[in-house]
Amino acid sequence: MPRHSALALLLALACAPCLAVGCASPEGVGELDAGHVQDARQAADGSEDAAHDAAAFDASDAARADASADIDASADIDASAEIDASTEIDASTEIDAGAEIDAGAEIDAGAEIDASTELDAAATPDAATPDAATPDAGPTPTPWTRSTLTAPPGRHSSVMAYDSARHVIVLFGGNTGITANGSDTWEYDGTTWARITTATTPPGRWNSVMAFDSARAVMVLFGGNTGITAYASDTWEYDGADWTPVTTATSPRGRNGATMAYDSARGVSVLFGGNNSTTSYGSDTWEYDGTDWTPITTTTTPRGRHDAGMAYDSARGLVVLFGGNNSTTSYGSDTYAYDGVDWQSVTTSATPRGRHGPGMAYDATRGVIVLFGGNDSTSSYGSDTWFLDATGWRQITTSPTPGGRFDSVLAHDARRGVSVLFGGNSSVTGYDGTVWEL
Repeated sequence: MPRHSALALLLALACAPCLAVGCASPEGVGELDAGHVQDARQAADGSEDAAHDAAAFDASDAARADASADIDASADIDASAEIDASTEIDASTEIDAGAEIDAGAEIDAGAEIDASTELDAAATPDAATPDAATPDAGPTPTPWTRSTLTAPPGRHSSVMAYDSARHVIVLFGGNTGITANGSDTWEYDGTTWARITTATTPPGRWNSVMAFDSARAVMVLFGGNTGITAYASDTWEYDGADWTPVTTATSPRGRNGATMAYDSARGVSVLFGGNNSTTSYGSDTWEYDGTDWTPITTTTTPRGRHDAGMAYDSARGLVVLFGGNNSTTSYGSDTYAYDGVDWQSVTTSATPRGRHGPGMAYDATRGVIVLFGGNDSTSSYGSDTWFLDATGWRQITTSPTPGGRFDSVLAHDARRGVSVLFGGNSSVTGYDGTVWEL
């Protein structure tokens, strides 16, 4: 199958002045650099995703943190704390992907960057930048709006994706409280939620994964917890008329809590991790091209995890993974990007607090990945909104905003230019049924 050329992205700690805070640069990782351009390819089905200026990740061993920069007071650093085996600050210090930085900790200004990293001597953090958790200083985005339309019954751990061929959002399954393993299919066109009756339907499930294959105009569903099989390994496709089971020569081990996104540039669905019968923290990468599943071997791989967030950034041709529950912490805060060749750790000066079960999707209208909520170390029901683009993560504050939740679903309606959030496990009902748009 087609694969990208060797990875030319590594990330640095320096971001735009409105985002950066001083911190040491981990070895072998870099920053999103808007100077590298890659054409975003449109899907064969005439998807409406607009081409965006692409930017890849670049790193700088000239970049170093200003010791006077403010560090997020919520973070703690421990010189002995371990994070990702591929990430090091200096010869004596290893950091855990979920490790937090102490407000008083001094950062090693001499932190080295891997010699193979391409350098950008111009990247230098601004000591006057706001705290990493401070909301974006730029224009306030259109606020979240709660929909008043009649929606599907409340639930958490369902799956949802946007069908760009038919211009509808498709929702399947989840845990409703009444039905732990939902098997209902819904479509939302921005005006009405409609329950779809099909001749064939997958067994009810929750914690599965689903993505829209725009080249073949089908939804791809994999795995999950069916109640009968806690670690399902079946593959299904939905074309808007019916669900069809797919038999493949090779298949990932059964699992739930994995993540999956469709890479439209290469025409494959990318699956990572999950909780399976062998390990609670899977770290395997698979690709599905509509015919068969293929296990992918990479030089670098993220720490195993489940209940992470994942989205495909079509402007830069990258599958982006964030957070999740891993073997070190229930609240991962690491970001990784996959270009079809290798995974690379992404480090930016601001980063969301570690969490699992966030809603995450690529907003093609704004050219950003949107992350909402999740279960974190401060609140079981997070309600914060973050954007990720070529300059890094930045927190967005709007009023009103959805109530806190985790295990919700998020999808971007490209025709209407809005990201749609549905359901989740909330502090109010446990099985949230509200719909919000951003």
